[in-house]
Amino acid sequence: MPAQKPFIQQLLKRLDRIDRESLHQYVTNLSAENELLKESFNRLREGVLLVDKEGTILLCNQQAAGWLGVSSASPPSQHLKLSQLEDSPLSHHLRAKVSQHVENSVEDVHLLNPREAYLRMFIIPLQEADPSVSLILLEDRTHETGEQVTIARIARIEALIRLAAGVAHEIGNPLNILFIHLQLLQKQLNKIPEATRKSFEKGLQVLQTETTRLDRIMKNFIRATRKPPLRFRPENLNQILDEALSLMEPQLVNTNIRIAIKKDLRLTPFLLDKDRLHQILINLLKNAAESMPKGGHLSIQTQRKGKTALIRIQDTGDGIDAKDLPHIFEAYYTTKAEGSGLGLMTAYNSVMEHGGKIDVDSQKGKGTTFTVTLPIREAALQLPKYDLDPKK
Repeated sequence: MPAQKPFIQQLLKRLDRIDRESLHQYVTNLSAENELLKESFNRLREGVLLVDKEGTILLCNQQAAGWLGVSSASPPSQHLKLSQLEDSPLSHHLRAKVSQHVENSVEDVHLLNPREAYLRMFIIPLQEADPSVSLILLEDRTHETGEQVTIARIARIEALIRLAAGVAHEIGNPLNILFIHLQLLQKQLNKIPEATRKSFEKGLQVLQTETTRLDRIMKNFIRATRKPPLRFRPENLNQILDEALSLMEPQLVNTNIRIAIKKDLRLTPFLLDKDRLHQILINLLKNAAESMPKGGHLSIQTQRKGKTALIRIQDTGDGIDAKDLPHIFEAYYTTKAEGSGLGLMTAYNSVMEHGGKIDVDSQKGKGTTFTVTLPIREAALQLPKYDLDPKK
């Protein structure tokens, strides 16, 4: 049995045969029904959007508008775009999804702008009404998973680091003994006649080289994992950037790197661990410098965006190969001949400890941009102390 056409379509075909009073009554009823549906739509606890494959937001309820920082009351002729969302990484991700018109997908997203939230996102392409349009449903998972996920992730990282640091420490003792005995063996070998000594010297040299390299790896790892507890205090992000640049400036200047800095003066002090953030910046600046051994341009920017602070570090260096990009924050993963593979891992962990996120965009041969997003959290105001002694 064929599907029946909507009543409005049937009505339009017979519009010239309907009396004015009946038409007025129908339009009045239709308007009342529309207002009822609109209020119900906006009172939903879930966020709802309709988006076409060009990234145009055709429909958006108040809940979704509040989470994403967009207006739910734009005129039909002034549709907003996904590119206008305050959270840039989410905007880029959504545009890729709807442009490809992927089949039904479910994923959890961490939102930082305009305020921090954990959302479960369902993307459902429409099949009958308009195949070019996707329905996006958003569920609030902040209280269920947000803090728990962050705590669990940090706990797993900390547990792994403690275990690995313990193993590194235990390896260090026999490694030192091995190194000492190799030195003693070298001295004894020097007393052997030259003809006999040459057959042993090559193997001994390999052992000494590899032992030295292993010792350097252990020391780098222990140094990277030995960190004091977090201490959050109101700190000025721009000032910490100035201090990190002051430390790195000689290396940058010596390698003919031109620096451009743009600081957002609206960034007033907020809760940070100064030492951790300083180390984050040092690691990212060193990474940029090492990618431009023959010089280049380094652009650094701080920005206040809603309730978040952004630090953007962009270089014109070698860039990162697409196959390496997903692994750059993993321990010991490095594409550099002398790299330890711990700098970016340490930076990533420290950003996560602040409840933020770090994004990377890179093109081979053109350069790399790291963007650190941190939530702006302020110390709670303490209530004044009152003397409750009734005798006074």
